[in-house]
Amino acid sequence: MVDRSTLQPREILPFAAAAIIGLGAILLPGPDTDWPLFALAAAGTVAIAITGLVAARIERGRFLVLALPLAYFVVAALLRHSGGSANSGFVPLVMLPIVWLALFGTRSQLLVGLTAMAAALLAPFLLFGESRYPVSAGRSTLLWLVVAVLTGLAIQSLVGRVRAASAFSAAIVDTAGSLVMVLDRRGRIQRFNHACQQLTGRSEEEVCGLVPSEFAVAPHEVERVDAIMRDATPADFPIAFESEWLAANGEHRLIAWSNSCLLDGDGRIEHIVAAGIDITERREALRRAMETSRAKSEFLANMSHELRTPLNGVIGMLELLMETDLDSDQREYARAATTSGDALLGVINDVLDFSKTEAGKLELDESDFDLRQVVEDSAEILVHEAHGKGIELTAWIDEQVPPLVRGDRVRLRQVFTNLLSNAVKFTSDGEVSVRVTAEPRDGDLLLRASVIDTGVGIEPARIAGLFEPFSQEDASTTRRFGGTGLGLAISRQLVELMGGELSAESVPGEGSTFRFTAVLRAVEGSRPTRRQRAGLPDGLRVLVVDDNTTNRDIVRGYLGPRVAACDEAESGEDALVMLHTAANEGAPYALVIIDGTMPGMDGVDLVTAIRRTPSLRSARLLMLTSAATHRVVPRDVEVDAHLTKPVRRASLLETIAEVFDRGGRPRPLAEPAPRARRAPVAATGKRVLVAEDNPVNQLVIQGMLAKRGYEADLVTDGRAVLERLDPRRHAAVLMDVQMPELDGHETTRRIRAAENGGERMPIIAMTAGALEGDRDAALEAGMDDYLAKPLRPEQLDAVLERWIGGRSVPVPREPLVDESRIRAFRESYPDIVDRLVALFVDSTPPLLDELEQASQRDDEEAIRRLAHKLKSSCDNVGATRMAVACRALEKPGSPHARLVEELRSTYPATLQELRGAAVG
Repeated sequence: MVDRSTLQPREILPFAAAAIIGLGAILLPGPDTDWPLFALAAAGTVAIAITGLVAARIERGRFLVLALPLAYFVVAALLRHSGGSANSGFVPLVMLPIVWLALFGTRSQLLVGLTAMAAALLAPFLLFGESRYPVSAGRSTLLWLVVAVLTGLAIQSLVGRVRAASAFSAAIVDTAGSLVMVLDRRGRIQRFNHACQQLTGRSEEEVCGLVPSEFAVAPHEVERVDAIMRDATPADFPIAFESEWLAANGEHRLIAWSNSCLLDGDGRIEHIVAAGIDITERREALRRAMETSRAKSEFLANMSHELRTPLNGVIGMLELLMETDLDSDQREYARAATTSGDALLGVINDVLDFSKTEAGKLELDESDFDLRQVVEDSAEILVHEAHGKGIELTAWIDEQVPPLVRGDRVRLRQVFTNLLSNAVKFTSDGEVSVRVTAEPRDGDLLLRASVIDTGVGIEPARIAGLFEPFSQEDASTTRRFGGTGLGLAISRQLVELMGGELSAESVPGEGSTFRFTAVLRAVEGSRPTRRQRAGLPDGLRVLVVDDNTTNRDIVRGYLGPRVAACDEAESGEDALVMLHTAANEGAPYALVIIDGTMPGMDGVDLVTAIRRTPSLRSARLLMLTSAATHRVVPRDVEVDAHLTKPVRRASLLETIAEVFDRGGRPRPLAEPAPRARRAPVAATGKRVLVAEDNPVNQLVIQGMLAKRGYEADLVTDGRAVLERLDPRRHAAVLMDVQMPELDGHETTRRIRAAENGGERMPIIAMTAGALEGDRDAALEAGMDDYLAKPLRPEQLDAVLERWIGGRSVPVPREPLVDESRIRAFRESYPDIVDRLVALFVDSTPPLLDELEQASQRDDEEAIRRLAHKLKSSCDNVGATRMAVACRALEKPGSPHARLVEELRSTYPATLQELRGAAVG
């Protein structure tokens, strides 16, 4: 039971009123009254009531809990003597101090009061005897004693339990860290816990009966808070909102309130319980976290820009390089470098996106793509490293894989590259293979892929830790093989984002297998190809010779459904036996696919043996080589074609078709690949204004546009765009987003404002940013389309076609040199061939320098004159392509800057071919 520290006047008043009313009952008709004693009792009653009220008001009520009942028992004794009957008015008044003590006193105080009461009632018998009282007085007195004792104890027990529960609840409320208020139905405070008092600096007594908005709620919040609670009905609860409160020091604190209600018997709101949490620091921490996140995003955006800008130059230049005359080796190396650049771009994207995983913001960028090409490109990236270690790298894609699928091409390739890179890294001998299948599932396509190696293996207990960021199998792994251990963690996150799973199994010392699944969508349509593939001859019989079982399985899998027979031999010796047997049976093999490096009789020895045998000589021979051994294959080996492993299905089928289309004529190792260039679009002479501040990127974009027949006017910032832009001259604007002085967004806004609803200039954003929202920001600024750097030819083509119109088509390009002209000079005038070439060498560079200077001056007359002079020189020696460019320069309004640059870039290759043709 909790001891009450004070008594309130309102608690004493009911007892005082009851005592006075009880006194009045004695005045009613009844037994005789001893009026002097009654007067003393009446005066005592009034005095006790006044004393109690005054003491309670001055907060000394604690001492009255026992003092008042004891004093009143004296009054009861006087009243007992004032009447001659046990039914006089004093009898009910005896119960008042007992009820008082039961409600406000302790157990010991109640017992003291009961003892005092017994003394007050029984003392008269001891002093006066029964002569002054009726005979029944003793029994009546004992009865009232028993009733009073039982009543007092019962009341106090009940009150004690209620008080204990109330005290327990009050203790919880007061010690709670949150703010708690109890309000009545009008919103006036009834309970104000300790946390509320600490915050506001006001006691519960001060605020009881007040509305919080009168003293606690910040002035600018009063109207809103009152509106929330004013018309609230029971159905509206719980009600949650935030409001600012004024602290004792005047500081504004943000409080998050959650309000519930208690209903009376009629279902009306009786009390409102408001619980609040001070979230000021939390909100400030959130603000700081958001600022940190914003700073991080800005840092990532800057890093993205700084990484992508040079990468744009690398990939762009490689794309332009591949559109020049290269031999097969150079083209292969340039293609591998381009593929690696694309993979690096994927790595940059993934590392930037890795920071979004904690916030759940990592998203997929879905598009249609060739799944087979993604797998083969991923393997090609690692082929040089694998072959350099003597490892066989193979890639097999099931025939049931659709030509086109829809998903995130870059991230899927990143998963393949990560897994293959790890496999090659941790394998010192043997092979690494990737196998891919696909099966329908619930209207989608379930991709199943596995990467298998014969490397060092992993302890089973350590497999789970492989997928944790920045971890590897053990500490020695980093020292031995390098790496951060981030690749597998990124791969698992990406696979799970694609609706799949990534798992691993391994046997130490024998190798590992990583398997993953991903959900893609099949797309109607055929796989895009750069050229039409010729069909394979009917009834074709093929023999595959390779000591590696996986390689044989892959080639047989690609050719089996397309040829009459596809047999295998695992050594050169076995192949010769099978070739002779087939020839003797009248069913010779028309094609033999031979691995260049085999134990015992290698590929070169087998080719030599076949070419020396008349009955086998008619077979076409296709040699498979690794990147590491391709250059050391003797050039006089009589094979019809070479292919670098891992073998791509498309390359294999196209090469076989070419071999039979040529009639079996051997192709040299350094045969230049067929070339094509893009002709100008139908509306020739269209100009594009390019806003780009990076010189390398300017060169890349200018070159890519030139290949498509467009002229490019280059500017370096937004202000220059506003000065140079001419709607009559320019068909579109390629606008870099990040530029000095005036960025792309603001420049676009000013252009749109100047158009004022008139003819709209197509503006295409170019950005090296990689963060979500870049496209939306560009479109919101008024741009029409979006290109992400590094620029890709197919994306640029699509954008130009959408906004400028016209489609460029491939047309044959003139050869560098007319070899027939040089051959005629060599046969008819052998003495002057060298002098002719030397004269061309001496005269051409100065003419090119003068042309460049005239172009910079925009001196069309000088350009025409110098071009005519150089054209004559080129015609004399048979420099065909340079002569064509000179003729174009002679025409008024020609794109002289591009043509002069083309002359400069073409001259070295032309000179090399001229010298080769002169030697014969």
